[in-house]
Amino acid sequence: VTITSGYTTCYNNYTASGSMTLGMNSVIAGTFTITDGNTVTINSTTYCSPDAKIVINPGGKLVVDGGIITNLCSGKMWKGIRVLGNKNQRQLAQYQGTLEIKNGSVISNAKDAISTWDGDDYNTTGGIVKCTNSTFLNNRRSAEFMAYINHTSTGSETSNVSYFKNCNFTIDDNNIFTAAGVTYSDIITMWGVNGVAIRGCHFS
Repeated sequence: VTITSGYTTCYNNYTASGSMTLGMNSVIAGTFTITDGNTVTINSTTYCSPDAKIVINPGGKLVVDGGIITNLCSGKMWKGIRVLGNKNQRQLAQYQGTLEIKNGSVISNAKDAISTWDGDDYNTTGGIVKCTNSTFLNNRRSAEFMAYINHTSTGSETSNVSYFKNCNFTIDDNNIFTAAGVTYSDIITMWGVNGVAIRGCHFS
């Protein structure tokens, strides 16, 4: 669907089929779903409506490579990226959703920029999050890790494979919390996870 006002393609409650790259100034409305075996790349600017969320199903992958994902409507936040998994499986890409954010990407003005469950079912935890050299700007919460224990092939506990390396987490005077009617939460919250690495990051 082509829309006006300088935007290109609007993905409204869209399910990605096959590998694809979103074009410059794309818009996401409703739920953008990445299913098993499919990879979506964002390397330019994508705008999200207030009801928009990106859902990465187990076996799916989103790569934000030098891209920007931000709000479409002034004063209104979007829902964020949900990286779903299978709580009872090992933390391998074939069992869990995977999110990679890298190379100067920016995720801004989201209610929950990253969340590792679907918001209702605790069995959907275990998603893989790998963020390097990127910025999380004015999100109500930048990352939410819900209870999940990774394990080896022999069943022993091992560290979560998710990480943040050399990332910036920033809240500044341009935040839209008041306009959006939300209360700031935390930059990162974790519950029942072990070994999520946070290295060389800056919090301001």
